[in-house]
Amino acid sequence: MDRAILPRPVGTNPLLTSSALAERSCKLIAQEMDLPLSYNFKPVSNENGRLREEPVGISFTETMKGFFSLNETEDYETGYRKGKEENSPFEFTLTIISEDVQSLVTIDVHEAGMIGTMEAPALSEQPLTALHGVFNLFVIDPQDPERKRMQYSAQLLSSEGKKFYFEGYKNVHNDRGIDVWQDTTTLFINIYEGDSSVNKLIGKGKLKIEIRDFMRQLQTIRAVNAPSKVKGLRAVSTFANFFAGNVYRTYFRKFR
Repeated sequence: MDRAILPRPVGTNPLLTSSALAERSCKLIAQEMDLPLSYNFKPVSNENGRLREEPVGISFTETMKGFFSLNETEDYETGYRKGKEENSPFEFTLTIISEDVQSLVTIDVHEAGMIGTMEAPALSEQPLTALHGVFNLFVIDPQDPERKRMQYSAQLLSSEGKKFYFEGYKNVHNDRGIDVWQDTTTLFINIYEGDSSVNKLIGKGKLKIEIRDFMRQLQTIRAVNAPSKVKGLRAVSTFANFFAGNVYRTYFRKFR
C-alpha cells in the first residue's frame, strides 16, 4: 500500500491520496477473500422523518516552505537565518477543512480542521503526520483590535514514534506601506517537545508561500458536502468574500 506506486498526489493533500489507495487495496483484498463489504449507510433523518441537509463546507490545501533551528528559541528571524545556515528546512502540505462555511465566517474563532504532513529532517528523516490540527482564520488580537492572526496548531507524530507540537501564526496588520502579500504568506512557527505547547519550546523559524504554490492553492479551493453546484459555488463565494473583506478592511480601507 506504499504511496510510491504513484509518482505524485492525484488530488489535494498527499495524505488523502495515500488513504484512498489504502482503502481501495482493502476493498480488493476483502473481495478476493469473499468477505462482505457494504458502503450502504442508513439515511440520517431529522425528527420529522425528512432527510437532514448537511451544512456546506469549504476546503483548500496550502504548501509552505522555510527554515527553523533547534538552536534558537527567542526570535523567529534568527531561527530562520540559523536554520538556513544549518540546512534545517521545514515544509508542510496541509488541507484545511471546514464542515460549515457559515460557522467559519460568523463565529469569532473562525475555526477549521487541518490534516496533512510536515517535513523537518532535524526532527525526523521521514515526513511527520499532523494530528488534531486546528486552523483559525482572522482571529482578532484582544490587545490590538487592528491586528488579526491566522493561527495553525497540530500534534506531530514521527515514524519513530516521537511526538512534537507545531504552532504557527500569520500576523495580519497594516504597517507602513501595503504589506498584504508578506503578511498573508509568512508564517512564524514554534516547535515544542511532546504533544502540547505547555512542554519545552525547542525551536523557532519562519515559513513562506512561493508564488507557484500560491497559484496551486487557489485551484484547490472547493466546497465540501455541497448537494448541488449552485450551493457549492455559493459556499466558495462566501469564503472568498470573507477573506477578501478582511484583507480590504485591514490594508486598504484607511489607504482609501
